[in-house]
Amino acid sequence: ILYRENTGGQWSDTQTFTDALPAGGAQRKSPRVVSDGSGIVLFWQEMANQGGTGKWVWKYNRYSNGSWELDAPLSIPNDGNAAPRIGDDLFVFTRKVTSGGVETTRLCFTWSRRKWLTGGGRGGSEIAFREKTGTDLASGWGSIRVVPHAPSSFHYRDTQPAAIADSDGSVQLFWSSDRSGARALWSLDIADLSDTAT
Repeated sequence: ILYRENTGGQWSDTQTFTDALPAGGAQRKSPRVVSDGSGIVLFWQEMANQGGTGKWVWKYNRYSNGSWELDAPLSIPNDGNAAPRIGDDLFVFTRKVTSGGVETTRLCFTWSRRKWLTGGGRGGSEIAFREKTGTDLASGWGSIRVVPHAPSSFHYRDTQPAAIADSDGSVQLFWSSDRSGARALWSLDIADLSDTAT
């Protein structure tokens, strides 16, 4: 992962993100950056060098006051016993939520993932959504919710999600789908999502 910094209108030379590399090194790709009010949170995919036998895992850390908060980056956790199954199209954003007169910033995530058929086979793909509350990087992860679909649409492919948060905290999801027989853009409010942990 390469990056540049802008200080006082001047860009630095291109640098390589090498913080907290595991022993033996690692490959990194797919950076995502978002401000959560406490600093800049970087998400990326990482695969430790294991002779080609490793797998890509989403990692994250927060940059604040000139340094990275965690000595060892964290992985996006499971939802209970269910792995999040996040691919390359993770979309990260924030939304403001006011409760009891106190406004907080939530990290929000949406991505597409393969659906599992009864018996373990793979179907099409679905859009998942998840939130993280609080400033502690290790806690506050909510459950994974998905865009609902009828049983007849189980083989349709929902992909490439994006989202926008309104000033009132509501979120509108957008994604590409072949549900109508051809590729088209679809949308849904997060209030209409279905709970899932599978």
